[in-house]
Amino acid sequence: PSGRTFNFADVNKEAVSITPGVLKLGQLLNQDEDVNRYLTLIQDKCGNRPSCVDHRFAVFHLLWFPSSYHRASNISTKKMNVIRSSFDVAILNTDPGSGDNLFFAMKGGDASGPHQHRDAGTFVLDCGSTRFFSDLGKEVSKLKANNGNAIDKRSVYRVSTAGHNVIRVGHAEQKEVKTEAIIVDESSHSALLDLGNCYPECSSVKREVSIEGTSIVMHDIIVGCSDMIHWQGITKAKVVVKKNQAVLTYGKKKLRLNVLEPTNARIIVQEPKASRAAESSNKGFRQIVISCPANSTGLKVSFTPD
Repeated sequence: PSGRTFNFADVNKEAVSITPGVLKLGQLLNQDEDVNRYLTLIQDKCGNRPSCVDHRFAVFHLLWFPSSYHRASNISTKKMNVIRSSFDVAILNTDPGSGDNLFFAMKGGDASGPHQHRDAGTFVLDCGSTRFFSDLGKEVSKLKANNGNAIDKRSVYRVSTAGHNVIRVGHAEQKEVKTEAIIVDESSHSALLDLGNCYPECSSVKREVSIEGTSIVMHDIIVGCSDMIHWQGITKAKVVVKKNQAVLTYGKKKLRLNVLEPTNARIIVQEPKASRAAESSNKGFRQIVISCPANSTGLKVSFTPD
């Protein structure tokens, strides 16, 4: 609904870009509504600015333009969806079509694959047309340190567990393994992702997300962790913390994050800063971190339009 992508791993921007292959694939696969949605997004983005489509692949719009087209609403009418692939993506909408609709997307992962990050369980969250939780996106290739030596891209902040909207155990990185398929229950509008393979420091880690009224509730079910547990969320919003809640303000929109469990959790806001000057700047972003003791059995938060 916000017109932005879920830009996990090595995607550069959240904004929809010129991708005329959507037109050809949509026609081959009889997905007319997706074709219309793409064309509507491009039309809204570009308007009458020819320079907007100054792209080497833009000419393919002429070759593959559909025989018929109507403006799409760009709004999913389903409250629950899952995309099955090499790793799954679950999508939840609290109130499709509403200006206060919460659009939530969460991914599984396989960090051993090309262009992937250690980000299993990461998510994005929109309220209406406003994105409140983002993925930082790609890091440039062939980084060099001050001494001229090449920097291993796998070691940089934007690839690390520290730079994503995930659970972090102590200072450890997620293990680079494939997650299990997401289990969905469409009757209760919930999705469960088993992350146990990614966290050898714990006996079990699962991330469950569900719709409860106008809220999205995220429950991280954790067993046998040997270190402090940190919940992480990256945002461009202004954040005000009061005890067990954080109020996020971005433009005219507000979102309230409540920590429901445990009662002894601590919320801080910090800069998602890379350790090397050569790495991309994350200026404008903030990272919310919710920390709880190693013996905690879970961490539950809710997101509600304010």
